[in-house]
Parts: sequence; structure tokens; C-alpha cells
Amino acid sequence: MQLLGIRSAIEVSEKHAIESSSLLQWRHKLREAVEEGDEVLRGFQQRARDDEAAPNAAADDQ
Repeated sequence: MQLLGIRSAIEVSEKHAIESSSLLQWRHKLREAVEEGDEVLRGFQQRARDDEAAPNAAADDQ
């Protein structure tokens, strides 16, 4: 949910003509945070898929 909120803030900020370098840097850092968050979520999702597949693979070996 936090990532969704950050993405929304970025989208809203892109609709405004921002000239302040500190605000532009902050927006850039928010984009980087979203990218990192997406990467972490993908890792958790992959781990969950692997955990679900592991019992099935063990059953197939028997």
C-alpha cells in the first residue's frame, strides 16, 4: 500500500511544473524507493511461489 501511495504522489507531482531542485531530487529519490520496493516485493512473491512448488516437487519424487 505504501508503494501505491508513493507512486500516486509521484504521478501527481509530475503534473505540476516543479522548478525547485530540492523537490526534483526528492521526487527522484521517491522513484528510486519505488523501484527498490518493487524489487523486494518481487523477491517475496518469487519466494512464495518457490515455497508453494516445493511440496509439489517432493510429492512428485515419491
